[in-house]
Amino acid sequence: MDSTDNILFILDAGQISREHQKAILDATIHALNELRLIDPRIEVVTTSSSFPRMFQSYTQDRDGKYGEIPMLEWENYHALGGQNIAIYGDYAGIHGEFYEGSYAKFVARVDYPTPATWIFERRRQVKDRNAADVPREKLYSRAARGIVTSESWDDSLDVWGAKIIREAANNQLGKFGTPAKWISVRLNLHIERITRF
Repeated sequence: MDSTDNILFILDAGQISREHQKAILDATIHALNELRLIDPRIEVVTTSSSFPRMFQSYTQDRDGKYGEIPMLEWENYHALGGQNIAIYGDYAGIHGEFYEGSYAKFVARVDYPTPATWIFERRRQVKDRNAADVPREKLYSRAARGIVTSESWDDSLDVWGAKIIREAANNQLGKFGTPAKWISVRLNLHIERITRF
């Protein structure tokens, strides 16, 4: 190879947790330093995901409705020097490891990215006065209202994902009564917001 001008290296640390964050940061810095010895102009993307598979341990209220998830990949990126050192990459709010699907009780969850933290609102399935399950759409509406009334909500955000959350908070869910649809909202918001952070 005569030139590294058309090469982009991606340093992918995979799924990270608080327990392994420092070791992953050290390994990323070591790899960056080795690449810079080859050519200081090499373009490098650092990427990983700390988005969890399970959320219960991140809830911060007694009812298990509200929670915060630190974006460890964002913390590591800034700890190694940010955009002066590398290009930021992540898994766009997707858990980084494959796992077999399993049965779980339905929980409506709406996620919202803030600088360095995901916030989420969850609503568990409950019975109404007639002992019937509260419709999933209502649970998503309640979770969306929790997001738009939080101090982290940016009402000036004019993107598709924010529009869906606003509509859901006003009981206008359309077809957004399933977890898969809300993943698309999370992805849209994260991609739009990370370019601004």
